Amino acid sequence: MTRCLRYYAWAYLGPMAGYALLFGAAAAVFSQLLAVEFFDSYYQALPIAIMVLLFVMSTTLSTYNLELPLSMGARRRDLYAAVLVTFLATALVCLAVTVLTALVPEWLGWGVVAFPEFTGMDSAPRTGVPMYRPAASWPMAGLFYLLSQAAGACLGRVMTSHKVLGVILMVLFWILASGLVAVVLIVSGMDLQFGPLVPIFYGVFAALTLVCALLLRRWVLQATVR
Repeated sequence: MTRCLRYYAWAYLGPMAGYALLFGAAAAVFSQLLAVEFFDSYYQALPIAIMVLLFVMSTTLSTYNLELPLSMGARRRDLYAAVLVTFLATALVCLAVTVLTALVPEWLGWGVVAFPEFTGMDSAPRTGVPMYRPAASWPMAGLFYLLSQAAGACLGRVMTSHKVLGVILMVLFWILASGLVAVVLIVSGMDLQFGPLVPIFYGVFAALTLVCALLLRRWVLQATVR
């Protein structure tokens, strides 16, 4: 299993961490430091961008990044365990990038409009509060990152035998998840009382992640090298 983890750290975790850091740094610098309004949406909606990246890149974990270790003699159970650990590690790294992107501009005083004294106006944030800034929404973002990877890996396996169906499901996931993640992160980060709504969201997304993980386990244990 150690060798499988090293392989996925090099082939998947490293690139994903790099992409997330690149997107987060660029969004924060250009939006909050350089005040380029075009990048405001990237700064405020970084979780959606990371979710899409994770979803797309995780398809490789059930295709060629699955077949290559198998061809080199990796045991299927070790490979599946390594995939799950990699999912978790990647979600935590991307969540850390998300949180830092939200907080670093405030720590460094970026994105603040300093009005002249004669206006009598206090300094104020230029772009407002990113939707993922409240700490209450961070666990939900991490869960979405896990679900995106598990769903992407499953759809990657579907596409190996049913390309048209796989593409349709992938597009549907992009559309539904992109809108839903915005709503859920906003709701989970609000101070308002939504009764059982937020726990229901957690339960549904955790259940979907578990279903995808179980499906992936079946496919990995039955996988053959082509």
